[in-house]
Amino acid sequence: MGTLGFLLPFHIDDFAPALESAFLGKATVLYRMRLSCTFQDCDGNEIGGPGDAWQVMNEVALHRGRSAHLNTIDAFVDGQHLTEAVSDGLIVATPTGSTAYSLSAGGPIVHPSLSAMVLTPICPRSLSFRPLVFPATSRVTLRIGERSRAPAGVSMDGQEARVLAPGESVTVRASPHPIPCINRSSIAEKPAHDRLDGGSSHLTFREEGRAGEQGGHYTEGAGPGAEDDWVRDINNLLQYNATFRSKALLRHSR
Repeated sequence: MGTLGFLLPFHIDDFAPALESAFLGKATVLYRMRLSCTFQDCDGNEIGGPGDAWQVMNEVALHRGRSAHLNTIDAFVDGQHLTEAVSDGLIVATPTGSTAYSLSAGGPIVHPSLSAMVLTPICPRSLSFRPLVFPATSRVTLRIGERSRAPAGVSMDGQEARVLAPGESVTVRASPHPIPCINRSSIAEKPAHDRLDGGSSHLTFREEGRAGEQGGHYTEGAGPGAEDDWVRDINNLLQYNATFRSKALLRHSR
């Protein structure tokens, strides 16, 4: 699942003990936020029924597709006009998706325990348009401008979902249905001196701060708890302060 290893941080050879630990209730669960997405026509009427909302884990991306022209997209946050973006597109990402397409477009890395949405422009014409982070209670609407020279494709987690004509829009909000993910370190056997029960190797199954939902909105983040794989994994992936010289070059320089 994925190519970086954040969503499924287990080696295939370890699947049996990992599943066994989960079934025996030895794991802690981190609930990762998802997005709920609906489409609107030129009159603002929702396209489709209430059950047609897309559930997205990584990001919603508006892009110019095969067109050679930039898109003109009006961005609204909670009904207020934020900006008119002239760019290759816009990305609305979850904290989980912040290490995917959004990161490649220059967006920030967000800890998955946070409940937030990242708005990242794709090659904007304006150099002052920087990525923005909004609380999960926000409602972000992206409408294709009437002056846009081309329609915009909409991709959900890398899957083409729809093509929006000028005047049509997509609205993105936090989904009330997060995805539970097991922390790798929570299923590892702990040394006896680290066990709270004085010797038992079983860990109690618990939900690490599942985001509360009131009125369809998240009220708190999903706390990482004591076993936080993400902090270690992000450092191993990015290799902070490591040399830019590749291992191949180092071998040839010997």
